Amino acid sequence: MAEISKTKLTFFLITSTLLITFVFYAYQILYTPNILVDRDDRTFIIRSGYTFRKVQQELGKGGFVNDMVSFSFLARIKDYDKHVLPGRYTLRRNMTNIQAIDVLESGSRQAVKVTFTNVRLLDELSEKITKNIGVSPVEFDEALEEFIEANTEGFTKENAISMFLPNTYEVYFNVLPDELIERMHDEYKNFGMKND
Repeated sequence: MAEISKTKLTFFLITSTLLITFVFYAYQILYTPNILVDRDDRTFIIRSGYTFRKVQQELGKGGFVNDMVSFSFLARIKDYDKHVLPGRYTLRRNMTNIQAIDVLESGSRQAVKVTFTNVRLLDELSEKITKNIGVSPVEFDEALEEFIEANTEGFTKENAISMFLPNTYEVYFNVLPDELIERMHDEYKNFGMKND
């Protein structure tokens, strides 16, 4: 009978130790600061086409995450590794893994300011308008050419620059090239209606 008691006691102690260890580690993964520990808030950019592996690399390279294993483990549990959303995100000082993943998962990205003035040629425009966003000048030029070909309002390569009114606009970092051009077209139409 004493043998059974020792076996049960040993089993109980081992099981209790493992359970306590697991609970402690789970608590650390969920609630211990792991993002920008004792650092200032920073912006993290996820470009279109980024995979979870690329997000991990950029977070590590930028010094955002202290313990990449715990971050990656929780991200996989929450299926973030399958749903990476491009955008510009603010990661705050001493965030926990769960808070950071919630921010990245939510798609609550920041708007960026697009400013252009003193632009006379379309070639100059593409460089200035794409400076702060995730669209390359080449992508912008291609979308603009498609717009010029498809529009019914008489815009050509020679006069399309008139559609882009110098100002500061807020758009999302991951705006698509055709969405940006449509936004500028809408601004042009609204400006024309105000002046009629």
